[in-house]
Amino acid sequence: MIFNLHKPIYSSFYGIWDKWLRIAAKDNLKLVVNTPQGRTTYKNAREWKRGAKRMERYFKNPDVPMIFWGKNIYPEVKKRFERKKENLKTLSIMEGLKRIPRVKLEKLKMQVFS
Repeated sequence: MIFNLHKPIYSSFYGIWDKWLRIAAKDNLKLVVNTPQGRTTYKNAREWKRGAKRMERYFKNPDVPMIFWGKNIYPEVKKRFERKKENLKTLSIMEGLKRIPRVKLEKLKMQVFS
């Protein structure tokens, strides 16, 4: 389930309506949250709720609150960015090894392992 959240409640604190989290939990869906700060992914709705704060907001019906689960997204965006950065470093090293001719690569392996 993909959520495109444009406006934070404050700073980098975003909320998702409980109705959508229940649907995601029932169907065991993965959550992808896109924000202006970045993208985060969660394995399931329970993972989103783990560090989230329950909020009640009154919109159309003043007697029945809408329940949201809010969370600060910036720390997870930062972790994802660092993880992607590390993956790019390892991929660039592997690409460099692919460009070395096979004969030279065998010699390098022999030097390293002997």
